[in-house]
Amino acid sequence: MAIFDSSASVVSSLLAFANTILAVSLTIGYLGEERFGIWMTVASIASMLSFMDFGVGNGMVSQIARSNVANEKRALALTATRGLLTLSLIGAVVGLGLFLANSIFPLFKILNIKSEDAIADAQVLISVFIILFAINIPVSGFFKILQGLQRGWMVHTTRSCASILSLLLIYVLSRNEAAPVFLLLATYGVTVIAPMALLPWCIKSGLLTRKANSDWQAAKSEYRSLINFGGLFLVLQLGIMVGWGSDAFIISALTTVSAVTQFAIVQRLYQVVSIPMNILNNPLWGAYADAHAHGDTEFIRRTLKVSLAGTLLMSTGLSLTLFFLSDHIITIWIDDHVDISRNLILAFTVWKVLQSLGHAFSMALNGLHIVKIQVYSVLLLCFFAIPLKVIYTPQFGAAGVVWSTVIAYTLSTVLFYIFSFRHHIIANFRQHNQADN
Repeated sequence: MAIFDSSASVVSSLLAFANTILAVSLTIGYLGEERFGIWMTVASIASMLSFMDFGVGNGMVSQIARSNVANEKRALALTATRGLLTLSLIGAVVGLGLFLANSIFPLFKILNIKSEDAIADAQVLISVFIILFAINIPVSGFFKILQGLQRGWMVHTTRSCASILSLLLIYVLSRNEAAPVFLLLATYGVTVIAPMALLPWCIKSGLLTRKANSDWQAAKSEYRSLINFGGLFLVLQLGIMVGWGSDAFIISALTTVSAVTQFAIVQRLYQVVSIPMNILNNPLWGAYADAHAHGDTEFIRRTLKVSLAGTLLMSTGLSLTLFFLSDHIITIWIDDHVDISRNLILAFTVWKVLQSLGHAFSMALNGLHIVKIQVYSVLLLCFFAIPLKVIYTPQFGAAGVVWSTVIAYTLSTVLFYIFSFRHHIIANFRQHNQADN
């Protein structure tokens, strides 16, 4: 099953990458820098606001996994249903809140948009995005249920089908030079709706029940537990949003929407680095957790060393290869429609190595249930990243945002773990082992 899950993950990641790469080459020519930048800016808001499920999704995964291990089918159905109900309420409240906020403070006015066509695109894109985002919060719960049940292959298969459908739609739409709103529906819209394909399976498997609130005291306790469990992960998601998830929006607000186009193109190019690293390191979370549960300290240390060394070598090799070949790749890819700064490419070369190493290390911390240290690191990241980006983005554009992230991440994560918390992590690790023994 683990091999099946990994294979499905690889296929899903490759299809998503192909979708991203081809979407750029098929649309940048007729949209132009500003309209393409508007599409990318609005699409990036999804990652900015990913924290707005308030960690409930992570709480669902944990509690469903616990009920599944205990083979408690009734508890499993109650948790799954209550989780979906909670996410539905959050989605409705968040959607309404975003609509009101956009009505009072129109988002398109914050972005530096020049042409009337781009302004019209932005207004429609933002409204459609809000609807899709509100729907995504509860619908993504189906994926959380499957992750808790250790059926990741179903999640990846669904995502693969969505990527194929998106690619077909983008090809047809680009041939007809469709407006950005239709491209958003073909990409983010398909991604949002895809989990609904799992609804019949969930019903057939008895994972949903009409009696979720029949015992209100028990239901209230579980609703509270779902929200509380995701609290620390919520802070981590907020930190990622401030650290690098909001970069496209910051670039658009502090420079021009056209600069987002350069950023989005290079960001997607460097997925050649992040996707293989994620495929290799993501499964280690479970391996670390299992070894930790059995007190296998040697496995954890050996695996972490190999993971960090391998990640450093592979991410550096891939990043440098992209750096030296980027001019040729970009020319073939987008046919000189956009001028890309070498400074921006260099910044991503450095950033992807740091990000890959941080991700590999976080898999070990998550597996060892060491979350608070990551929260402290994220708070430091926000402390450094915000002022740096405000200062350097207007001066250096998209490259300034990425270099600010590199500096903030080095100070808040790399140096923080090496110097400030190295002994604390070891002590925490030993404490967990002693508790288990």
